[in-house]
Amino acid sequence: MKNFEIGAIVLGMVAGTVQAEPVQWSVADGGNGHWYEGFAEADEISFEEANAHAISKGGYLASVTTEGE
Repeated sequence: MKNFEIGAIVLGMVAGTVQAEPVQWSVADGGNGHWYEGFAEADEISFEEANAHAISKGGYLASVTTEGE
């Protein structure tokens, strides 16, 4: 089973919901081997809503902690 880090991009100007297929940031490419999936919402959502969405997909919200990320 893949664990996903979900990146929530909240955009008020986007019409409809946009979602990207999960991708792995491989260690060979300088990454951490984690899988990432992004989505954008047409309307603003709260941190709690974004977090609940991530949890419902078996993941958690991504945190950018290094310049490489």
